[in-house]
Amino acid sequence: FKETMPAGSGKGSKVDKEMYDKLLDRYYEVRGWDKNGFPKRSHLEKLGLKYIADELQKMKRLGKEA
Repeated sequence: FKETMPAGSGKGSKVDKEMYDKLLDRYYEVRGWDKNGFPKRSHLEKLGLKYIADELQKMKRLGKEA
């Protein structure tokens, strides 16, 4: 976020941290994940993956529902 891009169409520009964070949150939301990047139970169950949700819950890797 502090260094400029060395090449390409964005050469010399920087990535805006605030915009990056907003886009990352939206990406996770669209994928059915929480803000930490863990899949939510509701999304896994919608995909027919309840058994995966159960295992992730045991491992404390299941996303928090909003």
